[in-house]
Amino acid sequence: MDKKTKIAPVLRALEIGDEQSYPATRAVSIRSTIDRIQSSSEIKFSTKTYHNETNQKIIRVTRIA
Repeated sequence: MDKKTKIAPVLRALEIGDEQSYPATRAVSIRSTIDRIQSSSEIKFSTKTYHNETNQKIIRVTRIA
């Protein structure tokens, strides 16, 4: 996902159980966006940070409710 892609519309469109991955360099923006979405709706997310097969640090967002 490139840096110009907006985070909030993508996360709001996720169905329960769906996941979206981003480079970990966007983690602060992602977590801030998740906080805003969760505080204004019933949508809930979990996040996990890991290294992928090319050793890049990734943050994975999963919609849980």
